[in-house]
Amino acid sequence: ETTLERLAEQGVYLTSDEFKGKQEVVRGGQSFRVSPADFQRSGPVPGFMAQSSGTSNRPIRSMMPLDWQAVRAASLGAFFLAHDLFSRSHAVFDAILPGSAGIMHLLYHARLGIVTERWFARKIPSDNRLAAWYHYLTTYLIVLNGKLWGPGFPSPEFTAIGDISRIVRWIEEKNRLDRPSCITTAASNAVRIARLAWEQGPSLHRTKFNVGGEPLTGSKRPVIERSGASVTSRYNGGFSVDGGYGCADPLHDDE
Repeated sequence: ETTLERLAEQGVYLTSDEFKGKQEVVRGGQSFRVSPADFQRSGPVPGFMAQSSGTSNRPIRSMMPLDWQAVRAASLGAFFLAHDLFSRSHAVFDAILPGSAGIMHLLYHARLGIVTERWFARKIPSDNRLAAWYHYLTTYLIVLNGKLWGPGFPSPEFTAIGDISRIVRWIEEKNRLDRPSCITTAASNAVRIARLAWEQGPSLHRTKFNVGGEPLTGSKRPVIERSGASVTSRYNGGFSVDGGYGCADPLHDDE
């Protein structure tokens, strides 16, 4: 940490806008511009192509190297231990490719020996029909290999926001079997699931939401906890790069 702080003081850092090419890098008397493509590894890399959502910026494509994701799974394992998530039934509510989060969480779980029981999937618009077919085929190829070689890998079940009652029913089923569940999704989707459960009546007692993609604010947490569930957050830097994981004994909403 001390080394990183000293490097940053001397100008060795990039802001988010600099990394994305939206702003020139100015250090001392020099200035230049970079793009995310400049930081891609050269040469053939085993992995798959993903794309950012482009919610507030132009969508950015990036290669997701499998060897780097395998290394990062170790830190996720420590996070799972802290929150006692290895003993839970797991489901993911996130997008298929070109969105990276859904498939990455499934691969992380498989790397840690966790059977993900359900993938409630969302569709992400593609630039054209050819790109859409590429992402569909890549998704299903990864799923096929996960089923052949992993501990358990679910097929995507396309679930619109208006049909999230199926997620509530799955949580209810797990509760009846005395198998507490963990749902990995975006923070706003966790709020939607919790609000629907509150309106329909079933308690999400012992359910844990593992959320990212946006801040876990002081207004989101009470809605989730009102349903009986608990929640922890991840700090995402894009393309499923987690800069930090939620504390198991937090003092603040997003610690």
